[in-house]
Amino acid sequence: MINKQNNMSVLKENFGTIYDIIQELKNVGVDGETMGYILDQVGMEHQMLRQLMLTLPIEEIENLIEERKELK
Repeated sequence: MINKQNNMSVLKENFGTIYDIIQELKNVGVDGETMGYILDQVGMEHQMLRQLMLTLPIEEIENLIEERKELK
């Protein structure tokens, strides 16, 4: 719970900057590949994957796993 509180504190303290970054990403029309690169550069790629895996409906995760297997 402390980590979640710390994350919310960081969000509140830096909301203006975070909002500006989001707006700039929208302005440049960032695509999925670029966003993946950004996540990698800030060291959050695996954390984001974990968060998505834990919050997406299981059916969607299963579909993505099947899609990934087909790419082998």
